[in-house]
Amino acid sequence: MKANQIDIKKVNIGGIGLSAGYVYDNKDVKVKGKEPVHPDLKNAVDKLRPYMMEICEWSESEGIDWKNLEGSITSEACIKFGVSGIQLSGTDKQTSVVISGYKLLKTNKTLFFHTPRIFIEVEHEDHYERCEEVKEIVQEICFEAEAYIINHKYAVYQQELPFKDGDDDDPYSGEGGEE
Repeated sequence: MKANQIDIKKVNIGGIGLSAGYVYDNKDVKVKGKEPVHPDLKNAVDKLRPYMMEICEWSESEGIDWKNLEGSITSEACIKFGVSGIQLSGTDKQTSVVISGYKLLKTNKTLFFHTPRIFIEVEHEDHYERCEEVKEIVQEICFEAEAYIINHKYAVYQQELPFKDGDDDDPYSGEGGEE
């Protein structure tokens, strides 16, 4: 799906970085970033959780409040699920997406899965019921992935520097050192 400068085909968030596939200047490009993913991208990907659950017909999807997707009822229904990426295919009028995700099991193991391919264009006769919402989220993911790849929009973590208390060699303390 076209962002501003590149045509995103695949986005995957694994570990802390992003791996993506896209087309730029008629060339297929694959990248794997080591920088932490910005919260805007992570939040965009997380918005697909209820849709992924519904598409896969998980029983937990019955608890989703479609009128308030950011409310506590939906959060509780989605708590065991996560989205790790998307893969896009097709043309402008027949764009489809496969969502990759996981479910945390009672045994503390993780089940990884992919949704069936769904069409996110209303014009397609076999489109997903909530295709317009999914298309909007997928477009947001593409813009955020492009910002990560092109503009280096990463998460910023503030780190502490280990200073010693009472260090005599501190040039700013006004003490120590002779002239």
